[in-house]
Amino acid sequence: MIAFAQYRPLTSTGIGGDCFALLQKKGENKITAYNGSGRAPMAAKAEWYLERKINSVPLTSAHAVSIPGAVDAWDTILRDHGKFGLDRLLQPAIDAAEQGYVVAPRIAFDWKNQFDKLKNGTNTERYLLPGGKPAVAGDVIRQPELGKTLRAIAKKGRDAFYTGEIAQDMVDTLRGIGGLHTLEDFAAHTTETTVPIGTDYKGYDAWQCPPNGPGITMLVMLNILSRFDLKKYAPVSVERFHIEAEAARIAYMMREQYIGDPQQADVNVARILAKNFAEEHVGKIRMDSVLELPNVAPPMNPSTIYCTVVDKDRNVCSFINSIAHSFGSAIVSDKTGVLLQNRAGGFRIQPGHPNCIAPGKRPLHTIIPGMVTRDGEAVMPYGVMGGHYQPMGQTSFLTNHFDYGLDLQESIDLCRLFPYQGKVQVERSVPAALWWAVVTLTTTGYGDVVPITPLGRLVAAMVMISGLGVFGLWTGILATGFAAETRRDNFLKTWDSVSKVPFFAALGPAAIADITNMLRTMDLPPRTMIIRKGQQGDCMYFIAAGQVEVDLPGGKKVPLGEGSFFGEMALLGNATRNANITTTGVTRLLVLDLVDFHLLMARHPGLAQTIDAEAKRRALENK
Repeated sequence: MIAFAQYRPLTSTGIGGDCFALLQKKGENKITAYNGSGRAPMAAKAEWYLERKINSVPLTSAHAVSIPGAVDAWDTILRDHGKFGLDRLLQPAIDAAEQGYVVAPRIAFDWKNQFDKLKNGTNTERYLLPGGKPAVAGDVIRQPELGKTLRAIAKKGRDAFYTGEIAQDMVDTLRGIGGLHTLEDFAAHTTETTVPIGTDYKGYDAWQCPPNGPGITMLVMLNILSRFDLKKYAPVSVERFHIEAEAARIAYMMREQYIGDPQQADVNVARILAKNFAEEHVGKIRMDSVLELPNVAPPMNPSTIYCTVVDKDRNVCSFINSIAHSFGSAIVSDKTGVLLQNRAGGFRIQPGHPNCIAPGKRPLHTIIPGMVTRDGEAVMPYGVMGGHYQPMGQTSFLTNHFDYGLDLQESIDLCRLFPYQGKVQVERSVPAALWWAVVTLTTTGYGDVVPITPLGRLVAAMVMISGLGVFGLWTGILATGFAAETRRDNFLKTWDSVSKVPFFAALGPAAIADITNMLRTMDLPPRTMIIRKGQQGDCMYFIAAGQVEVDLPGGKKVPLGEGSFFGEMALLGNATRNANITTTGVTRLLVLDLVDFHLLMARHPGLAQTIDAEAKRRALENK
């Protein structure tokens, strides 16, 4: 995992960032929590910023860089639990940095989106914009300076990073652009080893790292939701969404009001997790209205990498690593090639607030590794990548699994919504009927409905409590199931003269050519059609000429009309996994998964408006 955390290059993680972890050793009912978050420089006083009219931390400034905590945390975790040291485990990352790694399409997408940020960063044009342009899929990127830095850490351990030449280079780089950092700030950094916080839900116990991590947010959500019988409502329904959204708004309000670094702020975890704290709010939730709550506005919404491992001995690890925003602060140390995080951008400059910046203080974080136990033994490590969505995402995942009985992959695949900064973010995979119901509900208090690309990414593993056998993806893992974000992998595409489909006709030749070329890469001849049993219905868009009918288990038939945008497929949810899809007179069928669809929308802005109009039109027809 450590090699992966550095090797998954640049956009989300690296040695310039932070990490958190939950670990349970074989045969022990104890979970250990590791807080590998960094601190503000000792000179970082709120008064210093206010005197200079700085009311919030600029995300691409030296002031956004807290001391990176990941390297020390890795070293601490390996000292406590590892069979190998950094000398061995960093070798794949060293090889990738020195010999080069191939840029994947997803990484290229981020690189292109962050081009302006990198062009205006510190040393980023030299290190991260080869030839003055963002890397594209298939490019080979080499970072020899970073490779040399990793070699020093592998040879001399964490001290090579926090003292000596590497630390001096980071300090010089930061102070050269106005930072307050010193060598003493780096040398003083330590990882906190502690016990997790948790709550019970549906016969299980859910665990999180304590503050300054925000895991307490999702525990409050679970405490609130435990008072509701969610199974009264469909898993994809406005009632279920409304209850979870209200629970989220309450929990996120609590986070913004009460949570900070407990080493420097009064954070009463026991009171917040007490059942009567949840009860105070449960009675206020109404199904026909929205609570009047302050509009909390978290200061940042960054990017992350999560991974989980259950080894052959049944040691369980839930691990998350991040440099905050994509490409962090866009500051690379001058000689050593370290891309530095902008986690201190999560501070407030507001004296008296528990998350106000202060000397040696850790910011309110966003990354939360999760773990579920039963009778003290780990049964599921899991996590979400997606900034402030993580508590909401973890909670929705657990309720999908424990309340609705969905398996791990189904729990991940289900469409997502998120109340955020006075608006409701809604994935475009949400069915049109639910979309319109949410729009209607927003008139009573939610605010605008904002269509967005996928919310977060999830990973989970289900661990056997007893017995033998491996039913996961990785040989040697004692697990009954493993699931990850695979919304791209299970879909088939066919192509035939897309320009004749009325739905796309108005988009113009550029969009049509883009779609056609994409589908041609599948190497399928015209008029070919592939329909298979078990096709996932969530997060999918159908464009068809002719008639398509879905035969659901139990004899129910659902017709899907000609030339349609079938957001309604999500209404069928995971039932389509065991459905037969039959056709009558179909000459063209186009099936796009969510990733493909949003790539198209990014290239062709008119597509999003067309989808919105079609969804609203169909919702009105359905009424």
